[in-house]
Amino acid sequence: MRNKTLLSAALLLLVVACGDDDSSSSTTTSAAVDTTTTLATTTTSAAITTSTGAATTTTSDAATTTSVATTGRFLTTAEDGERGEILVDQDGFTLYLFQPDNQSAPTCTGTCATTWPPFEDDGEVGAGAGIDPALLGSTPRPDGSLQVTYNGWPLYYYLPDVTPGSTRGQGIGGNWWVVAPDGEPVMD
Repeated sequence: MRNKTLLSAALLLLVVACGDDDSSSSTTTSAAVDTTTTLATTTTSAAITTSTGAATTTTSDAATTTSVATTGRFLTTAEDGERGEILVDQDGFTLYLFQPDNQSAPTCTGTCATTWPPFEDDGEVGAGAGIDPALLGSTPRPDGSLQVTYNGWPLYYYLPDVTPGSTRGQGIGGNWWVVAPDGEPVMD
């Protein structure tokens, strides 16, 4: 607890010392300090600083804190010009579902998984902006590893998507689809 208090105090001093050098507004009130790593929120006595554009919001004396994953591995959404909001990983790489999985165990294994690598669950995958944490889960793969699921669908990458935002795997074989934030396939 003492280490958390010292860390919170050091972060507060850093925020105060660095200030805000742009013209955006920031609000400082008294109640608690909010620190977000993946989905963890730490609240201690000090001051709350909420800056615009941050993924964390806090309300005054009630110390109500909402946070989303912004570090580590997480699932989030991005705008695709043709399809609207779609699921991506923390680096902006598109995630796909494989329709034969039928919201259950992964069926893309062996050579299929070489071209369509699973979005593996290391136990620390968080829910970023636009993601419903209630839809986020995992399922075991035949090799014993865990694969991230969303709305029951195992999620995959497409190996030829070498840049963030690429959706080259969309519609391949009539089975591979990008995923909407509600967890349903986006079919063209």
